Amino acid sequence: MTGTEICDVFDESFGEVTQKLICVDLQKTTENKKNKMPVLQHGYWELIQTKGYINAQIICHFSEDLFQCIIDTMNGGCTPPKEEIALYLNEYVNIICGHAISKLNNMVKKPSRLSVPSFYRTSEPLHSILDNNQPEFLAYSSKAGKLQVYICCSTENDQKEDAE
Repeated sequence: MTGTEICDVFDESFGEVTQKLICVDLQKTTENKKNKMPVLQHGYWELIQTKGYINAQIICHFSEDLFQCIIDTMNGGCTPPKEEIALYLNEYVNIICGHAISKLNNMVKKPSRLSVPSFYRTSEPLHSILDNNQPEFLAYSSKAGKLQVYICCSTENDQKEDAE
C-alpha cells in the first residue's frame, strides 16, 4: 500500500465523517502541495499517530472558524468551557482517524492502532515533523472554514525495504 493510497482513505474519511458528525461539507481545494508550512497562519493544530503495519503522523490545522464550529457542534451547539475545548477537537480527530485506520486495517488485513490525539495552539512543536518528512497534503474549504491535513506515513513493508 502506497502513501497516496493511505492518504486517499484519510481523504474519504475526513469528508464522510465530517459531514455526518458536524453537518459540514468539506470541499477539497488545490492549494500548493509544495508548501512545507501551512497557508493558514492562525488556528489550531492536532497531531495523532498510528502504529503497527501502517505508521503515520497525521497533523491537522484548523482555521479558527472551523475550529469553533467543530467544538460548538460537538458540544450540542454551545461553546464548551475553555478547559474542555481541546477534548472536543481531540474527539473529532479521533473519530475521523479511527474511521480511516479501521478501513485501512480491513484492506491490508493487518493491525494498526491510533495514539491519543494531541492539541496545540501553535505549530511550533510540529515543525520538526513537517520539516523532516515529505508529507502528503490535503486541503479543504467549507462554509465553516478551512482544514489542512499533513500525512507522513510508511508501512511495515517500506520499513523492511529501508533496512535491506
